[in-house]
Amino acid sequence: ILFLYQIIFIFQGLDFADEGFYAVFYQQIFRDPQSVMLNFMYWLTGIVGGAFVYVFPQSGLLGIRLLGVIVTTSTIILAYNLLKKHISIYHLRLALLLIIILISNDPKELNYDNLSMLLFIASIVLLFNGLHENKLYKLLISGALVGLNCFTRVTNILGLSLALSIIYYGYMNPHTLKYVIKQTLIFLSGFFLMVIAILLFMKMINHLNPFIDSVGIVFHMGTDEDSDHNFKHLLFNLFKKYFLSACYFVVIFVFGVAVTLANNFLRSKTKFKVKSLYTILLFCFFGLVCYLTVIGRIKWIMMLFFFMGLTLTATLLIITNHQNKNIKFLAFTGILILFFYPAGSDEFVEMFSLWIVFPIALDYFFSIKKIDNTLFVTRMGHQQSIALFIDESQINQIKKIFIYTSIFIGLYYTYYYPYFNISNRINMHYTVDNKYLRRIYTNKERADVVNELLKESAKYIKKNDYVLAYDCIPMFHYL
Repeated sequence: ILFLYQIIFIFQGLDFADEGFYAVFYQQIFRDPQSVMLNFMYWLTGIVGGAFVYVFPQSGLLGIRLLGVIVTTSTIILAYNLLKKHISIYHLRLALLLIIILISNDPKELNYDNLSMLLFIASIVLLFNGLHENKLYKLLISGALVGLNCFTRVTNILGLSLALSIIYYGYMNPHTLKYVIKQTLIFLSGFFLMVIAILLFMKMINHLNPFIDSVGIVFHMGTDEDSDHNFKHLLFNLFKKYFLSACYFVVIFVFGVAVTLANNFLRSKTKFKVKSLYTILLFCFFGLVCYLTVIGRIKWIMMLFFFMGLTLTATLLIITNHQNKNIKFLAFTGILILFFYPAGSDEFVEMFSLWIVFPIALDYFFSIKKIDNTLFVTRMGHQQSIALFIDESQINQIKKIFIYTSIFIGLYYTYYYPYFNISNRINMHYTVDNKYLRRIYTNKERADVVNELLKESAKYIKKNDYVLAYDCIPMFHYL
């Protein structure tokens, strides 16, 4: 079902920026690698995409998108099989569905984000099994996959922080320091062996120099004070996102507590059917969210921030209080990905980092049956107690509202906001006359403009001419 859900959306939308950037890279990486040198910071992504384009040259943009769906679905399968023995199957399936709905207004083509996550999740599966089964060769392969992933996106070198999870596992289990160091060194050995092997392979196929040049550009961007990609700017943005995530979660949590306290007060002071009032209040909240979403006051990014806030809160509680060591370890590795992966980007790539840690967080909160606690408030020098009680039926209503709200926001933005081609999908049934865009549909205005551009430019562009459009309108270059 999740695979088919993604397939539905690959036929519509035409992005002239990022998606064209990837498509040109895959098209040219073997033909003329120097011409796409800038993208060599994503070398492995180019190799995978380029190999697919080489084998299926007539598949065009639709084929690249199908490959992206296959990569994402493979990631889901790995995450599902890793987690299904440790958390509720229902909660796991629900979490994976919500993530897919969250990311489905984004382009589905193969890109460095979805390929990076596939390799990271595969590495964590091997790391967990290697530690759990005490098989050192799996740690070696896990480290090798992290090394391989550095070439999917250069900043994935931060994936070395997964070595911290080996130390954390040793801390939770009766392993000697000597053995933990041995496991860590084997993991790191796999990493460095793979990096050396890839660099030698690059040299063999004459890709090493373009790669080194692209890495130089990355470091220049990171140290340039005027660049939006300088390290200070990216770090500030990262912490800003975590702060906003915490704020969104706290605001929703406080709202829920306020509604519950009001409900309990009315229950004790009146004879009305307060249970029905509680349901009405929650569905009024749902209706308000739907309305604010339709008028543009609530964005899909707010849902991402709420998911992150929920995830960060649950992970903190799990690591400090949970009794199950496997859950604690998996939550720890998942939060490492959520922290280090977005560090190399100024975009909202956190949504690609949720495959492990969000299902665990959702399971943690959805496993709560009831809340029976006492809040103490100091007022006018006197301490007063307030009973906070939420019974099982109320908890179930909150869960339902959370599910309905998340699905509505995700579906609304998936339907109306295809990435960089904002339009009502019912109007996106026009095609562009180009062999690479077969079965790709967009709105009439964009189709007309692109058809005119291709028709008129053909009068001036001859075979073997240089097309100076790669860094400006890369999709035009691809077509």
